[in-house]
Amino acid sequence: PPAALSPDGPHAAATSTDRTLRVFTGLAHAGEKPLPVPLIANVPYDFGTACSLSSNGRNVLLATAQSRRVMGYTITPPGTKQAKPGLAFKREFPPSGAAHPKPMCGVILAPNSAFLLTIGSEDDLSLRLWSISGELIGTVSNKQFAQFGASISSDSKLVAVAGASLQSGRSVGKTRGQVSLYQVDYEGTTARGLTHATSIAGHTRGVQAVAFAPSSAHLALASADGEWTVWNTAVRYERNEEPNEISRAKAEPYSHVALSPLAKRLIGATATELSIFDVRRGTLLEKVTTGHRGICTVTFSADGRRLLSGGKEDGRLRLWRIEEKPGVI
Repeated sequence: PPAALSPDGPHAAATSTDRTLRVFTGLAHAGEKPLPVPLIANVPYDFGTACSLSSNGRNVLLATAQSRRVMGYTITPPGTKQAKPGLAFKREFPPSGAAHPKPMCGVILAPNSAFLLTIGSEDDLSLRLWSISGELIGTVSNKQFAQFGASISSDSKLVAVAGASLQSGRSVGKTRGQVSLYQVDYEGTTARGLTHATSIAGHTRGVQAVAFAPSSAHLALASADGEWTVWNTAVRYERNEEPNEISRAKAEPYSHVALSPLAKRLIGATATELSIFDVRRGTLLEKVTTGHRGICTVTFSADGRRLLSGGKEDGRLRLWRIEEKPGVI
């Protein structure tokens, strides 16, 4: 199922076509003691396409498929004093109509909780920035042939959008990989909009996945051409500086990618396997058969010690422990 891991690691959220939103708590002690039963909220007359957890693990957002709206819930985990554990519906937005004309392929709550981002799909190539209270801040039309997902940097200053652009000349009608980078405009601590900073090219086919490292400005790309790259995006865009490529390797056409803190490890996902790479050397450390069918989620915890994976067809989440030695997962 589409899933998310809270940056501080104790919670995971997942949604599915079974019309539920589920939050799993107590993950900090996974493997040491049994996990509490999940907190469950029913999604009336609809189902989720994406979800996102706040950095403090107290709120979860859900993008719905049919109404194409965003629903917000507060989380009360087991063990909270004088409170019953559960998910409490908080708000839904926009107040009327849909957030996007087509189902969203992503909803992301910024790590600093200053805004949230929704990502259109199919022929809706728009990004929409919303306040935490659900007010639309602005819309950006992402000028690409297709877009497949997005990621927000750990400092909440950059947004990366994976996609493809049409080539011209002799290659007209064919696509090439492209990632659009946007800077988040702030007035004090309030997000006010998105400004296009630059585009990252260098892949011969569409970029299917992007992921910022949890605690740095490193960005991982995975392309349908079978290569992955890692970039340092901490540059001065106002001086026309461009992101620096720091690693590249030929692998497989990964549909999802994750990058550990400080960009030491990269995880690439196919439908059933996870491949773990040493980023600096560009070498494969291990390949793991997960038991999933149709991996649709791969994400690191903020400390890089755990990895969450989810399977679309098997409906399961798996939490992995990462170790700094051969046999790393």
